[in-house]
Amino acid sequence: MNKIKLLLIDDEELWSQEFKTWLESTNEFQVEIEPFGSGAREHALNFKPDIILMDWLLKHEVSFGAMGDGVAVANKLRGEHPELDKTPILIVTKHDPADASKNLGSIHETKGIFVVGKSLGSSRGNRTILACIGNALFRWAQQIKFDE
Repeated sequence: MNKIKLLLIDDEELWSQEFKTWLESTNEFQVEIEPFGSGAREHALNFKPDIILMDWLLKHEVSFGAMGDGVAVANKLRGEHPELDKTPILIVTKHDPADASKNLGSIHETKGIFVVGKSLGSSRGNRTILACIGNALFRWAQQIKFDE
């Protein structure tokens, strides 16, 4: 069985490492971590993930937008790299997911960008994100079929 290749772009090292370990323990995922939004493009182009999980706020970044946030990075990946257009992006946030969705505007799901809340150190939160990964992969695959 082929594993789902997931690129995790998050500057919270502890959460990223714990979540990677948890996902890989399911034997369904191959996970790589990129701690910087500025490295997202190169990492994604080299790794060729099936899905990208990205933190909404990347506090170390200022090169992509006013806050250098994950929303700006996601939009930049979509706008400049056609080879990543069929890769769904799941924005994870400790904040209200509705706020991130507002920042994305009305086009986010049609571009394969989805938003979900994250709970640090919570197995329930991990299971929620896992369900959202499956949902995002399914919904984006359906959208691509519809568009073709």
